Amino acid sequence: MAMFPKPAHAARLLAAFLAAATAAHAEEAVPVSAGAVLAPPHARIKVALPPPIRLAPPGNPVPAGAPAEIAGEPAAVKAEADPGKGDETTGTEEGGKGGNGAQILAVFAGRPITDADVMRELWLRHGRETLDWMIGRAVIQNELARHNLSVSPDEIEKRLAEHVAGLRFAFPNLSEPEALTRAASGMRLDEYRERSVWMELALRKIAMKTLKPDERQLRKFYAGREAEFVVPERVRISQVFIAPSGDPLNDGMPGRADWEVAEQKTLEAHNRLRLGGNFAEVATAYGSGGGFSRWVGRGELIRELEDAAFSMRPGSFSTPIRSSLGFHILKTEERIERRQPDYEEVREKVLAEYEDEFFRLHGGEYLMMLLDEAQRAGMLKLGDAVAGGEGKGGVAQAVPGQ
Repeated sequence: MAMFPKPAHAARLLAAFLAAATAAHAEEAVPVSAGAVLAPPHARIKVALPPPIRLAPPGNPVPAGAPAEIAGEPAAVKAEADPGKGDETTGTEEGGKGGNGAQILAVFAGRPITDADVMRELWLRHGRETLDWMIGRAVIQNELARHNLSVSPDEIEKRLAEHVAGLRFAFPNLSEPEALTRAASGMRLDEYRERSVWMELALRKIAMKTLKPDERQLRKFYAGREAEFVVPERVRISQVFIAPSGDPLNDGMPGRADWEVAEQKTLEAHNRLRLGGNFAEVATAYGSGGGFSRWVGRGELIRELEDAAFSMRPGSFSTPIRSSLGFHILKTEERIERRQPDYEEVREKVLAEYEDEFFRLHGGEYLMMLLDEAQRAGMLKLGDAVAGGEGKGGVAQAVPGQ
C-alpha cells in the first residue's frame, strides 16, 4: 500500500517549496500540478482567509528584533571576549541569571551555558526543519477547517498500525514501533505519528474533497489494471486433524507406534463420516483440538492439502491425508471460481487504489501546491532568511492576506 509522505520526507518537501517560493510572482497563474490526474487542466483551489495564525520562531540564524541574548554570541564567548563584564555572566551559580536576564543552566571552568545559548544552538541545528513543518501544518490545518474535515485519533492509530506492519517487513530484526520509526525515518514514534501518518491522512482527505475523480477517470483506471481486481479461486474448508502423541522417551517426538495409533484413529473417524456422521461432531470427537472452517486460496496450504481442497465438489470430503504434522480429513464446504468482477462491483476498491496511486505519484506536488496557493492568497509570508537569503526578515508568518 502506498504511503505518503514517505517517512522523513515531509520536511524536505516543505523546504523545497520554501526555497523556490520567493522566486514566484503573485500574479502568475499556476495550474494544479496533479490536474492531469484528478482535475480538469488548470483547475484551482480557492483559499479562504483564516483567522491569523502567526509562526515566529527564531530566524536563520535569528529573527529581526530577537532578544539580544539569543541574537548575540553565546554567553561563554562574550565572557571570554570581554572579561571586564564577567560579573554579569560568570561567577554565577547554576540556576542564576546571566547577562540580559538569561537563565544560567550550567557553568564549566567559569563559563556559563544559558538557556539562550541552548535555544540558539537548537535553532542552528533544527530550526529550519521545524519551521518548515510548522508552516506546512498550519496550511494543512487551515484546509481541513475550510472543508469541514478532520482526522480522528482512531484513524491515526489504525493507519499507524498499518505503517508499523509494513516497516516490520523492511526491518525484520526490529519489533518495537519506536525502534521501527527511528530506523525508517529517524523520528520518534510520536513525531512519526504526526509528521507522517497525520499528514498523509489529512492530505488524502483534502485532495479527495477538492479534486474528485469522475466516473470516466475511475473506469479508465480500472480498465488499465483489471488483473489487480480479479476475484481469485477460493474454497471454504473444514478439517478433522489428528496429531500423533509425543513419546517421552524420544524427547517428546512421536515414534512409529504413535503414528500408527493416530492413523488408526483417523481411519475410524473417516469411517464414521462415510456412514453419514456429522463432520463437526466427528472433528470434535476425534480431532486434536477440534476442527476449523475457513476460506483459503491457492498457495495458503501445503501442497497435499491444497490439491485435495481444490479438487473436491462442495459437500464432499477427502480420504485421510498424511502430512509432517499428522493426519487430515478435509471437507470442501463452498467454492468461489476465479472471475473478473464488473466495475460497479468493485468501485469502492477502485477508488481506494486510485487514491493510493495519486499519493504515490503526485502527493508531493499536491502538498507544495497547497503551500503555493496559501502564499499567493497572502496567507503565508516568507522572510528572506527562511527562503535561504541573508535578509532582515528571518521570520515566516501565516497571516491573512490583504
